[in-house]
Amino acid sequence: MLQKKGYTIEWKEGDLYINHQKQSKDISDKYRKYESTGKIKMMPDDAEYF
Repeated sequence: MLQKKGYTIEWKEGDLYINHQKQSKDISDKYRKYESTGKIKMMPDDAEYF
């Protein structure tokens, strides 16, 4: 059975990070309208860890 994993989406100093990996300027600019302070963590109900 495939283990489901959660993910994190975070804006730091104007840069977008998904699962702690900095995204390119093009990707960051594409989603800039969603920029907010803080971090979003999502985890499926049956996931064991991030």
